[in-house]
Amino acid sequence: MTNKLAVVKDFTLEIPVQDIEQSVEWYIRHLGFELIPPAKGIAELRTASGFRICLFRPDQTDETSYWYVKDVNNYRVRACIRVSDIELLHTSLVESGIQVSDIEGGPGCGWTCQFHDLNGNMLIAWSGYTKEHDWYYE
Repeated sequence: MTNKLAVVKDFTLEIPVQDIEQSVEWYIRHLGFELIPPAKGIAELRTASGFRICLFRPDQTDETSYWYVKDVNNYRVRACIRVSDIELLHTSLVESGIQVSDIEGGPGCGWTCQFHDLNGNMLIAWSGYTKEHDWYYE
């Protein structure tokens, strides 16, 4: 490992949303995130394993703003979330009325399904590599 790689402590995905409170509730209810004490104008959430996301309301008025997004209708995040039980998550999402794709894939590269959050951001649930894959890890 090089020194450059050693400085990275974690990774946070920043996701544009229309309504922060509704979005926080959705990510907590459907994906098990917990809210980290909030900062002004954003919401930071994390999973039990430490994966973090930051929900923000895009700023279309100030091009110098960190949260500036030129066209919110064409700015979407696609996130892949590794899960421990893809069938359980799939069933839970379907039972909650969320449109979710069939589970696809197979031994080796693993299993996936796709769905969208309430803001239209695509989320991909992935089971992770299976032991049949050269790059297997837990």
